[in-house]
Amino acid sequence: RPASLAGSVLLGLAALGLGLAGCRSQPPPARPPSILLVVVDTLRADRVGGPGSRTPRIDRWSDDAAVFSAARTPAPFTMPAVAALMTGAWPDRSGVTGHEPGMGLQGWSGATLAESARTAGLATSAVVANPWLARTGTAFDRGFDAYVRAYRRGAPAEASDAAAVTDAAVRELDRLRERRFLLWVHYFDPHMPYAPPARWARAAGAGDAARSRVMQDYAEGRGALARLYRGSDYGREEVEEARCLYDGEVRYVDDQVGRLLDHLQQLGRDRDTVVVFVSDHGEALGEHGLFFGHDFTLYDELTRVPLRLRGPGIASGVREHDVSLVDVAPTLCRLAVLGCAASPDGVDLLAPPRPRTLFAAGTTRRARGPAFDRLLVDGVEGRWTAAWSKGLALLRVPVPSREAGGSAPTATPVPALLELYDTHEDPAQQHDLVGEARLRDARRAMEEDLAAWTRAMDAARPAAVTHPRRGDERHLRALGYLQ
Repeated sequence: RPASLAGSVLLGLAALGLGLAGCRSQPPPARPPSILLVVVDTLRADRVGGPGSRTPRIDRWSDDAAVFSAARTPAPFTMPAVAALMTGAWPDRSGVTGHEPGMGLQGWSGATLAESARTAGLATSAVVANPWLARTGTAFDRGFDAYVRAYRRGAPAEASDAAAVTDAAVRELDRLRERRFLLWVHYFDPHMPYAPPARWARAAGAGDAARSRVMQDYAEGRGALARLYRGSDYGREEVEEARCLYDGEVRYVDDQVGRLLDHLQQLGRDRDTVVVFVSDHGEALGEHGLFFGHDFTLYDELTRVPLRLRGPGIASGVREHDVSLVDVAPTLCRLAVLGCAASPDGVDLLAPPRPRTLFAAGTTRRARGPAFDRLLVDGVEGRWTAAWSKGLALLRVPVPSREAGGSAPTATPVPALLELYDTHEDPAQQHDLVGEARLRDARRAMEEDLAAWTRAMDAARPAAVTHPRRGDERHLRALGYLQ
């Protein structure tokens, strides 16, 4: 019997070893890892992985990554979304509620991810191509030893293309090869204007961007932008051509991100680096009345984002629970042992999931920007807000009329229309369930959560403190953000 017992123990240990091997996680490194944060601006979740994927290189890399299939941004535009990435907090807490002159991370009283990394002894570097992030005076460079502005003021939008960003990021990796580091690389493709190199345009079935009527309207600016966002008189072929150009941009940036990840591996740093691949927000390509833009609505084409996490000690596989960009910073703080203060809003992406409600807010109506038909009320209280919980999405759309419906339990200064969607059964959000009796209790609970979150954000929001320079205004006007 002792021999039999010993054999059973050996078999059990062997089985345990096989089970652990099946998790496909890498062993933890001898020292805490470095961090490579790769952000692709304006990348829809439905273009990464799955049947509609346009990202073969990222998909192959993701085979050994933790893939978060229900990741959301707290804002459908860059500055608030990146503020959430850098702070682990809802954007309102840092005062970044829009793309407006004077907004940035100056008002954030806590440490940013980069500041925590630098305090922990990491070399900190960034390569950013988005014009809002490249501006001086917005404090997105807080905590970075090197902040490479890949977008130059006054240059055309296509000047900060993915190849140039990858070149700069590769130089940073070479410079940091012997040190623990935090490197943030922010690609601007596939933001408007969609102008992929000819090779990638052809791969996506698109023609010359210069001949696209949609791109011509974008270049014209001012009144043409409002027409573009409504898709007022585009034919089916013109819309499809613009969508193919977008896909060409996605294919192009996928190739360049792959080149960056290959270089990390060639340096041997993939074994001791946690890599995050994520988007700040998506892009509307004609869904829900918005063409070739973002900022305004909170449907899934704008709020669902690709999020993958790969590195030592991280088990690969798909995770289907709700997560947000506010969860990235606290996760990296733990994995890299940065000694960060507790996140006010985010949770560890790799902790056992628990039920929670996620939130987002859209842009305010801009006095000098292009109009959108369903953004009707001025100020922070006029922006769209949303809550997600247990497979439901609740959207709140402020309206100027006091005849708006809804059953919010507390008085609100601005009335609103409500929309409710089942995100599992109706991912395209075509069937509004707000009037369904069977969902009345769930809807009221989500309204309560959203109202409480709105009050908390109103109380937490600091004031903006700076203004852009004249050159910055000209720069942003050329991109359609100002008029």
